[in-house]
Amino acid sequence: MRIIRDCDLWFLIQDAKNKRIILYTDTIYYKEICSLFYHIDVKIDYAISDQENEELRSIYDLMYENPDEIMIVIAKDEFFRARKKLEGMGFKLGVNFKDIRRYSVECSSAPYYYDPICGYNLYTDGGEHNGFQVFGNVEDKNSIRILTMGGSTTDAFLYSFRSWSEFLHEALIAEGVNNVVLCGGVSGYSSAEELLKLIRDGIPLQPDIVINYTGSNDIKLDDHPYINSYMKRISNYLERQNRGVGTRFNSNPFGVTWGIEMTSDSQADVNYSFWYNNEKMIHAICGAYEIKHVTIYQPNLCNGKKNLSLYEKEYLLNSCYCGVQKQSIKENAELSMQFRRKVKEQAVKEEWIEDVSDLFDEQDVYLDRLHVNEEGNRLIAEKVFDIMKNKEWI
Repeated sequence: MRIIRDCDLWFLIQDAKNKRIILYTDTIYYKEICSLFYHIDVKIDYAISDQENEELRSIYDLMYENPDEIMIVIAKDEFFRARKKLEGMGFKLGVNFKDIRRYSVECSSAPYYYDPICGYNLYTDGGEHNGFQVFGNVEDKNSIRILTMGGSTTDAFLYSFRSWSEFLHEALIAEGVNNVVLCGGVSGYSSAEELLKLIRDGIPLQPDIVINYTGSNDIKLDDHPYINSYMKRISNYLERQNRGVGTRFNSNPFGVTWGIEMTSDSQADVNYSFWYNNEKMIHAICGAYEIKHVTIYQPNLCNGKKNLSLYEKEYLLNSCYCGVQKQSIKENAELSMQFRRKVKEQAVKEEWIEDVSDLFDEQDVYLDRLHVNEEGNRLIAEKVFDIMKNKEWI
């Protein structure tokens, strides 16, 4: 079993402050996990297993628990089987239980699959709407069809609480606007995947409005020719399986890389031009199909927020000293500030770009560097609603 990342340990410690921790594990991992928890000062209330013994109680002891008071930590090889059991008992992923191999507020309730165009995608079992979460009656021909795109901050399956797309749908209904929102956000997507998914999957859904909530995943680009690291792993695997046959993937430029300002010495200039040109192409495609479009540049905790909450200070301090984050927080902050300045300058010139990077400067809603809680998603939806109203789209 791969033990959780250092940064995830911090999220585990936060949960342990407010809830009783119950370990759902197998005998083979019990002592190892107990040792880990001991060293980070996280108390295990008790441990359960599918096969009880002297050390591990029965999983059915959970039936006597108040779900609001506990957090079940799964440390088993077969997470999805354990998940099915717990959900069958009425417990919710990301709320009452989490997987130790990815211990954070994210829960990813829809599975990812390999996608040769976008690198990977979400499987939502939605037929022609696969890859999208639908809010509203998609069969209603009188509804305004709104397509929302972006990365993890738009992904409607990543958290146990409501996404901003769902809040937007509800706000429009409350205003008397018949609508259906098709959320195509996928965790990890940059502007390249947004563009490719729109061309292949989004346009056929015949949206009236396309809203891109975007930017943060383009601040730091990958240093390989693939769209994302998932495609790189798959391609490397295929190369290994075809060794001796001459199969080579690493020379193929899978990503959307046209228009990048490669002559610049500034990494921020390179990354910004990548984002801007992809978003400009999205705008051009929408214009060709007479679809209303707006690109919304999103907030980021590293954008220069001055009044940090205690939680935000603790998160950033932890991120600077552990795991994969320790080299990237300062670099991310510098690139974010430069990127933000360029977006602000462009937003003055382009009516289709909206800069809302200061939306949370006075709010305590961040869960980490990018993601926000349910209240944050409600605020995003309110802002998007105002933008649509100001543009007289509703």
